[in-house]
Amino acid sequence: MASRSWRPVQLSPWLGLPLSLWMIVIAGQTFTAAPFGDGPDWPVLTSFRDPRSLLNILNHRSQTTPAWLYKGAKGATAILWSILIPAQHSQYIRRWYPGFHRRSGYMVILLSIELAVAGYYMSSQGLVTTHPNWYHVHTFYSTKIPLPLLWWPTFNVSITILGLFYFLSLYKLYSSVRMKRLEAHRRWAVFHSMTGYAISIERFIAVIVLGFGWLLTTLPDTFQTQRLRLPKDIDGKLEVEVSALAWTLTAAGATVALWTYTMASSCKQLYELWTAHGAAVLWTIWKKEVPALEEALLSLRVAQFVHNCEARKEPLPHSIIVSEFDGRCKKPTLSELGNVWGQHLIAAKVCAQIERCCDFYPGDAYPSLEHPDHVEECTERIHKAIYRVLIAGAALAGVYNAPRYTSNPIDPSTALTAEQRQKLMECPAFNMVSSDSDDDDMFGPFATWLCDSILADSKARHDMAQRHERKTGRGLCCVRNQEIEDHLDRIDGEDEEINLRECHLLDSNGLSHSDTHLVTWQVMQMLHVHQRLNSTIKESPNVTPPPGDPSAYRKIPIVFFGEFCAREVCFTRITVHDRKVEHVVVRPAAYRIADKRRIHYSEAQGQDHWGTVLNWVNYSSGQPNTYIDTNQPTTPLGWKLFDYLLRRFARVRFPPDYFQEEWSQHWRDLMTFQASFNIFSSDEVPGRQPMQSEYVDGDFFDGSELLTRIGPELATYYS
Repeated sequence: MASRSWRPVQLSPWLGLPLSLWMIVIAGQTFTAAPFGDGPDWPVLTSFRDPRSLLNILNHRSQTTPAWLYKGAKGATAILWSILIPAQHSQYIRRWYPGFHRRSGYMVILLSIELAVAGYYMSSQGLVTTHPNWYHVHTFYSTKIPLPLLWWPTFNVSITILGLFYFLSLYKLYSSVRMKRLEAHRRWAVFHSMTGYAISIERFIAVIVLGFGWLLTTLPDTFQTQRLRLPKDIDGKLEVEVSALAWTLTAAGATVALWTYTMASSCKQLYELWTAHGAAVLWTIWKKEVPALEEALLSLRVAQFVHNCEARKEPLPHSIIVSEFDGRCKKPTLSELGNVWGQHLIAAKVCAQIERCCDFYPGDAYPSLEHPDHVEECTERIHKAIYRVLIAGAALAGVYNAPRYTSNPIDPSTALTAEQRQKLMECPAFNMVSSDSDDDDMFGPFATWLCDSILADSKARHDMAQRHERKTGRGLCCVRNQEIEDHLDRIDGEDEEINLRECHLLDSNGLSHSDTHLVTWQVMQMLHVHQRLNSTIKESPNVTPPPGDPSAYRKIPIVFFGEFCAREVCFTRITVHDRKVEHVVVRPAAYRIADKRRIHYSEAQGQDHWGTVLNWVNYSSGQPNTYIDTNQPTTPLGWKLFDYLLRRFARVRFPPDYFQEEWSQHWRDLMTFQASFNIFSSDEVPGRQPMQSEYVDGDFFDGSELLTRIGPELATYYS
């Protein structure tokens, strides 16, 4: 794939604007007569005179050229062109007034064509001051060696050569914008402006030459005639001035060529410098501005790994070690940063949907459901939870895709035979009653990374420890820190003692109790966003997409938790209210990337993933899925990872009747948990209280209120 510069070629306003102003000045001279330079008496090189009339070339053209051509087609058009060109290169106008930029761009193209046609018409009609011999070569003091600027062609030849590049750049800038190649369009537009400014540069050089000519007049006559061999007769003066006029245009062309080379060389050097160090610079800046950037990069890299394996039809490893993709081990590249920004857009979309669809939130909710002083930290929590769920989906892709790599491969998009169903049950990921060792083998590597990632945040650990020590904020979510006073019944004149309840969470793996609450809180945040992530990304846009597949300006791979197959998320610009706007729509591919099929908007969510198989196993495979003593459903197979994480880190699980799907207290807790924003809300806002009994009663919680301590294992039977 061809590389492209991240820093587009630009025409500096510090050059373009002065050249345009100078062009306006010299174009304005078409409407006025030059007050000097007419006749044979003026010294050599103090004026550019036409040999046919001995008039200053400006006065000669004014008298010999029709007014509509000289003043209208050349003068007025050049002024308008000079006004529009700086506006075309203005980043502010391109960004905020794209309609004006587009319409004025077409106007500039027409003006450029008109200026060129008028100039060549004047040349063909002999209205331009040049040597009569088209093939004549001017030299500096009859120099024998053909060196640049010591040998140069006539004015007509120089303007013809310049015109070739002028028309080439005009054609390329138009064709590239028609093909939506905006960066190429910008480069050709800059080059076209530079060739157009060659006339402005030529007139500036002509002024310098005239100034040099006036300087020569101060020298002694003998020095002028004997040493410099300057002519005194009118024929000699005219020959020198016609030659000097041709030299000014050649020098202007050389200046434009040098300008182009310098700009290209500078851009190349800047590109190489940017390629080498740009990613590190952006990474440093983004870490301060973009929430959960490390997790976003990790999510992208693991998903890219799964995508590459699927595209090459290679089996995924059973255990994908997430830490191997960490940004601290391998610094991000510029292309990765572009895709990381795509990950950020996805997370921002989910974050907005969570805020928009939550029914329960802190009692003093603000437009963003969070106090303005704490929006940033709240957004950080949501983004981090989203990325961790996506990382989990990619890290466990090898575990859930194991049936594909058996002797009798199983594909989720096809109907399973009886033999395939039996083989499927032998895979621990699809076994409702897998052993602890199987669970450790499947989920252990990811759980280890997740715990290390959570505990690596020293600030979060310190804050949680302080809350538990001081019994404030989410420290009050632990019942050890809640003093529950019963009824204060007076018995024999004395109050009953205050009862202290025992927390459900048990410390394990050497964690302190505050760390156990921190890890549990983070896991429950992941569970919350998991409920919304897939549906949010795959929801249809609120406007009708254009026919076919709109061109995507960014595509990134992603692995949804529950599907465990690589998909492609496309960012497009679509029409809103009959107007093209900068609008981002995130849509997944309808089919797996490895199938190399196009995106179909009619079917945003295909069935070729393991989520449908997990549901079938859970409810229709005949495996045990209810507790024998209560006849209530066990944890769904799709939640097996979360069940394992809670069991491993805090020795807790979901209550036995949690998934009863009827109006029980725990089922109501589950529904309220999924519709509540309070697991992300800040506990530092004055006046906020922790949840006490129900999820609608309180301003924040950490999810431990949902859970119960693991007791004697309950046998399970299929019901």
